[in-house]
Amino acid sequence: MAKGHTNKPLLMAIDQRIAHWPEWQALAEQGHTIHVLALEHDAVFGLNCWRMPEELRGDLGMALKAARKARYGTPSNAPDEPEEAP
Repeated sequence: MAKGHTNKPLLMAIDQRIAHWPEWQALAEQGHTIHVLALEHDAVFGLNCWRMPEELRGDLGMALKAARKARYGTPSNAPDEPEEAP
């Protein structure tokens, strides 16, 4: 595994309206896969949906930790795990 890459990558879909956030580029560089979706709906429902408006942007790390725990069943901060984007 290359230095700086996560050992627990996530596959994420993000709304095009927040695709400009630099956090997504940092996460992609760590090895996560990010798909930008053209969403023009009032609400998106699904088993793995996270609300991420600008005012919750600071909670992105917590959302990533919860998503990783849901997928892998383990906490996200393993010793060899790089810090997620703030």
